[in-house]
Amino acid sequence: MVRALKIISDTIAYFFSVYFSVLFYSIPVVFALQNINYFLIIGGLVFFIASIHNYKGYETSIEFSQLRETTALIRSALLMLVVSIFSLFILQIPIPEFLTVSSRFVFAISLVIIPVIFRKLSTFFIPVNNNKENVLLIGLGVMGKSFLNLIKSRRSGFNVLSILDDRMVKGFIYDGIYVFGGIDKLESFLVNNAVDRIVISIRNLAEEKINYIQSIANKTGTQLNYLPSIESFTNDPLKLIDHAGIQLITRNRQSQSFFYKIGKRTVDIVLSLVGFCLSLPFWLFIPIMIKKDSPGPVLFKQKRVGLKEKPFELYKFRSMFIDSSKYEYCPTGADDPRVTKTGRWLRKISLDELPQLINILKGHMSIVGPRPEMQFIVDEYNDVEKKRLLVKPGLTGLWQISRHRSSEITHNMEYDFYYIENQGFVLDFVIIIMTLFFVVRGITH
Repeated sequence: MVRALKIISDTIAYFFSVYFSVLFYSIPVVFALQNINYFLIIGGLVFFIASIHNYKGYETSIEFSQLRETTALIRSALLMLVVSIFSLFILQIPIPEFLTVSSRFVFAISLVIIPVIFRKLSTFFIPVNNNKENVLLIGLGVMGKSFLNLIKSRRSGFNVLSILDDRMVKGFIYDGIYVFGGIDKLESFLVNNAVDRIVISIRNLAEEKINYIQSIANKTGTQLNYLPSIESFTNDPLKLIDHAGIQLITRNRQSQSFFYKIGKRTVDIVLSLVGFCLSLPFWLFIPIMIKKDSPGPVLFKQKRVGLKEKPFELYKFRSMFIDSSKYEYCPTGADDPRVTKTGRWLRKISLDELPQLINILKGHMSIVGPRPEMQFIVDEYNDVEKKRLLVKPGLTGLWQISRHRSSEITHNMEYDFYYIENQGFVLDFVIIIMTLFFVVRGITH
């Protein structure tokens, strides 16, 4: 039912895109209907829907569902446009004279934008999926018990079938949930039970056990998640409605392609240079405000950890008093006493991050990626969390445009892990556009 409604929404959006391309040329609609090649129109629709399906735009998932659907729609639209241009050129299909270059350009733009808008609007009519996922919990320590208590006291999409814990005796029952045995019983339990998701609630699980769990999850096609800390979900219980912890990076994940690496670096250089030009007045105005507000240097320099755990010096406009400790957890609110008056304004609209354009040009950072962490935080990472350092850190990312951006990065690693698993030009584009939206909203509010 839900999938059918999404397909109907995308179909309507597709025909609206066709309609706008005709309407743009200001010709009678009746004339256009008589001269359009319906075989191409219907064929394009079928290809568009098939592309969305190929990019998993119709899959039901509680994790980053809107982001996954948006990227699937944009990738499908771009693929269809490329294939259409190629097909029309190779097959030499005649195009009606009223479909000028400008009207075809309107169709290309509307095909990218309108389906996304329609999908957003359709969420008001598409029923919420209330089916609960069957979960197997690994670990019944403090974190595991907190997880169970939280999903019991609040609305969540999880039904915990059983628990695996090497320290517990088989047959032990905790709050009505049966302990099946140790981790070595994982495969037999998955084979004999319908499990949708495995949740690991052990903070410092040995690497060999993580690899074993991940190999069994891959073998059985079971979703696997990891709870990095109690704070990752107790500080925001509503997160359990959308996530069940961070999604582990699959062992067989493909590395970045050569073209993506070159293209991403090119985009980084171009956008950082454009950013310099557009923000030039701020580079002249902000230093004056900082020096007037409090004594000390204009730029704040700090060692951060980048790609493959390599340290680099990060630049920011100074937003805190000079006597503040240089290596502590970053402020999460405007009332932090370490932040200056000018600093509150800079942090609100992210202008304190402007000097990181220098880091991007130097190759230490990218426009999009996980935020670079301080060394003392990285030193506390376990083997799972260190996988966050597999990609170059970024000026912006999923966490920065999420509703959890005011809390610690270490409590919201699911955003970085999702990006690492799904990185690509389209996802980067969506994140950049959303970042601009947040910056504009910060200025206007």
